[in-house]
Amino acid sequence: MRTLAFVLLFTLALCQEIKVLIVKGRVEYFDTTWRKVNVGYVLKDGVTVRLYDSSYVAFMAGWRAMEFKKPGVYKVTVSEHKPSLYGSKYSGYILNQAIASGAGRSTGKTLGAVSRTTLAPIVYTPSNTKFFADSIVLSWKIIPGVSRYLVYIKNENGQNVDTLISESNEISYRTERNQYSHRYYFSVATERYPTIMSSPVGFTILGARETDSLKNALNCLMDEIDPNTCIGRLLIMEFFVDHQLYGYGFTMLKDILLHCPLVYEEAYNIYRISVRQ
Repeated sequence: MRTLAFVLLFTLALCQEIKVLIVKGRVEYFDTTWRKVNVGYVLKDGVTVRLYDSSYVAFMAGWRAMEFKKPGVYKVTVSEHKPSLYGSKYSGYILNQAIASGAGRSTGKTLGAVSRTTLAPIVYTPSNTKFFADSIVLSWKIIPGVSRYLVYIKNENGQNVDTLISESNEISYRTERNQYSHRYYFSVATERYPTIMSSPVGFTILGARETDSLKNALNCLMDEIDPNTCIGRLLIMEFFVDHQLYGYGFTMLKDILLHCPLVYEEAYNIYRISVRQ
């Protein structure tokens, strides 16, 4: 009983912590005087923070992920919500990788396969990504002046199982749900040069059991966060790359660039480190 009580007290103590996940710009907290906030700091419940212009900060306040992105003074309190197992897990990943990557800048290098020729599109979808059968998203770099692309899908035996046509640099499609996972390869060519293709990139369509398990976990995470916030988007992206759902992670990375440019550098580093491991 004493051991159990100690574990419960230790867990509750951890839940009272406010962990700093991301800091952009000038952010301070008050402790007898105003002090600079850095990534990795653990602050007390009820701490007051101050943001200046063009600043952003994200916390894990107890069980809840939260953020501030407008100039002002705010009081941060620990959430009394139910334990957020998924939110805590993926916020920990974000913090660890943010610290590991330091102040590294985006390299600008393309993530994905290298094309055989400049006439073939450069594929963005990372190799060995996994997809749900009802949502397969393949993407590549735009070639100026090209209006239509051909996407060739082949099975493990090299047999062509489908040819898709896209008028943008991305295509989404669905296939039948199967009990077991199946591996495929895709290449992209322009309609003008249909035989000059990008190098094949392998991907896996998950079977029913693994799909259901991952979707249930994703739904639990979505119940615990606000997906419209920057930290919410980061947590979702971290979930995707942690489970090798890199294609969805790349889509979320583009969404972060569009809606949360202040944290794009952190998102890019998390994505880059995870995909290249």
